[in-house]
Amino acid sequence: GAKNGMSMERMHALGIDPAAVAGYSKEQGLRLFLAMQQLVSGWRDNDVVRANAGIQAFSAWLPRVNPTDYPSLQKRRVELWYNRTAHGTIANVFLYFIAMVLFLLVAVGVSQKLWYVAMPLFTVAVLAHLTAMGVRWWLAGRIPIQNQFESVLGSALLGCLIGWGLELWRRNGLFGMAMSFVGFLAMIACFAAP
Repeated sequence: GAKNGMSMERMHALGIDPAAVAGYSKEQGLRLFLAMQQLVSGWRDNDVVRANAGIQAFSAWLPRVNPTDYPSLQKRRVELWYNRTAHGTIANVFLYFIAMVLFLLVAVGVSQKLWYVAMPLFTVAVLAHLTAMGVRWWLAGRIPIQNQFESVLGSALLGCLIGWGLELWRRNGLFGMAMSFVGFLAMIACFAAP
């Protein structure tokens, strides 16, 4: 406690009872409090070593607070990937856009051979979109249709799946172009929204 700047006695003198916070044991409350204090003081004093030590101590104790509810390492890694890819929208923006342009060239008659490039790209975009929605479902533990972000992505995915099937049937570029545009627009809207 003294190394981190505050002992149990000092905490009680300030009126801080670590055991009173959300049912933590005294040891859990004290360890989490001291780790957070170390992080904050390191941040405030621009001491990277102390701040990082606080982060490491805090992250080491968090899983011990409620181990049954704490997400697994695999789930935390997937969630980190998911957040770093802007909820799976970054790659899809480009995939849908390129597919849309290629389908447009097919639809206006530039080259029917471009369909064989556009359709696999559109397929990859739809599969990546479907994967991102599946990952969100797994992370949240519920069907992802409970907020505007999820509703926009889910509706766009449904439209893209229907468009994929119609484009496969007709092979004229119009359905692929329209639904690639819908997917692209949904990804841009969700990526740009706070």
